[in-house]
Formats: sequence, C-alpha cells, structure tokens
Amino acid sequence: MKQCPENFATKVMMRKTQDSRDILFYCDYHGHSRAKNLFMYGCSNQKADRLKERIYPLLFSKNSENFSFNGCNFVVQKARESTARVVMWREFNLINSFTLETTFCGPTSGRYQDCHFTISILKESGRLFCRTLLDYASNEPKVREAIRELETIFPPQKAEEGLSQHFLPQEEQRKNSNFEDETTAASSGNEEKRNKAKKRIVNKKEGGPANQVKGSQH
Repeated sequence: MKQCPENFATKVMMRKTQDSRDILFYCDYHGHSRAKNLFMYGCSNQKADRLKERIYPLLFSKNSENFSFNGCNFVVQKARESTARVVMWREFNLINSFTLETTFCGPTSGRYQDCHFTISILKESGRLFCRTLLDYASNEPKVREAIRELETIFPPQKAEEGLSQHFLPQEEQRKNSNFEDETTAASSGNEEKRNKAKKRIVNKKEGGPANQVKGSQH
C-alpha cells in the first residue's frame, strides 16, 4: 500500500463496486515506442470462456482502421503476471481485462499509413473505443457476427467449447446442430456407398461369388 497507493485504491474501489454489481470491462492505457498501430494485450481464457476475450478487440478493429486485431496478443507470460490486466483478470475474474497500446508512431495501413498520429486522430480513436463498448454491450447482431468470425479463425476442438454455445440464441444453436447432424449423416451415407463399391470391385477381381460356385461344381 505504501509503495503503490494508487493500485491499492483501485482494487478497493473495484471490490466495493463488485459488492453491488458486476464489472464488465477493465482497460489500462499505454503508449508503445516501437510497434505501430493501436493494439491490445489481453488474457487468454480456457474451456467455457474460450475466445470471449477476443470479441471486443475484433469489434474495435471493425470500427477503427487504426486498430490492428492481428497485432493483439492474449498469451499471459510469466514476466507479465504483475501487470494490471493480469492482476485484474485473476483477482476479479474479469474476462475483458486489457492493456490498450497506442503507438508513438502511426498505423501500417489506412488513410494515415506511415504517418504519426495527431491529437485529433487519438481523440477519434478514443471515441471509437467508447462506441465499440456500446456495440459489445448492446449490439447483438455485431457480437454474433464477431463470434462466428472468431470460431472460423480459431475453430474449437470440441463443439461444447465453442462461443456459439454460450452467446447465440438456442434456436440458432439448434439450427447449427441440425446442420452438423445432417452433414454427418450424409458423410456416413457416402462412406457406406464407397465401401460397397470397393467390395464389388474386390469380388470382380477375385472371380466373384458366382465363379466360386461354378468352380465347386467341377
């Protein structure tokens, strides 16, 4: 507490807040002297919460051409365990716990490619940051689209680990499940047909049942 009174006060404030309501989002703002663009560091979640931490950054990249989703990193390294985003993620169980890095240089694409960010550009980025928060909290179609894109980029190993199981409406989940069942059934039917065709080819090569019967009559 004596060494870091600001950090202590922030934790106390967040604990008191959690007594009355949930905390949706935490973000620490930094400047970056080497990497370009705006990008985020997050904390990768496992199993049921898999990929949830990537929804907001992907939405932000849709709203701002200066934000790079590909530049984001969600690996929690041991050397970074004392950073604010990791501490908030662990101590307060916050899925959306980030560090937003803003380059001292400029973006690698878009209207301002290879140009320094100006104050007006940074203010616009802040406005889009807040707009993305509104999208994340209240724009269901955008969130669903982001979920589908994330599951395409990072397909789950098991169906129950997909984001769709937790975010998409039950009716849409049933449609996806029925489509998967139909696809599996069609695949099984095609496999059965291929196996029968292989047996016919083998029988012809070996003389077939009819020839075997004639041979036994001799």
